[in-house]
Amino acid sequence: MKIGVAVDPAKRLRVLRTGTPFPLRLAHVEMIDASIHAIAVERAAHTLLAAAHAHGEWFHVSVEDALTAVQAAIREVQSREPAQVRGPPPTSDQMLTKEQCRAGRAMLDWSRSDLAKECGLSDRTITDFERGAREPHDNNKRAMCGAFEAAGLEFIPENGGGAGIRFRERKSLEG
Repeated sequence: MKIGVAVDPAKRLRVLRTGTPFPLRLAHVEMIDASIHAIAVERAAHTLLAAAHAHGEWFHVSVEDALTAVQAAIREVQSREPAQVRGPPPTSDQMLTKEQCRAGRAMLDWSRSDLAKECGLSDRTITDFERGAREPHDNNKRAMCGAFEAAGLEFIPENGGGAGIRFRERKSLEG
């Protein structure tokens, strides 16, 4: 069972079908209200199903168990204070750049494998993106952004001075 976020679930299913010999079908689509953030719901559902995690966004659960987890995740995210729910991820025109990705990993002292594990993607996806060999799908970029944000980084928008990435809060220097 795959639990993920997609603007166009049918299109996402078609893309997934090209990469697997197994028959895939869309078991359920949960429309997320604009007042909450789908990525936060996705992360909460993944946390609830951590014991059944297979790989990336794939889990060894039934449709019923996945749906129960997603609905519980929605309630959990809705119960948070507004400040606890980060704003929406960058839009595709201001999405993560390969330079921000490399800088974010360096700031966190993460290898490509570390980032891949944190965001549920393959090492190859990260490597190809950073080398400029392939542009990842927007949902994969959102996953990378989410991993960086969860680790305490924030993105600096393009504002004439150039897009960037930095720690959300300044770290104090000790003696």
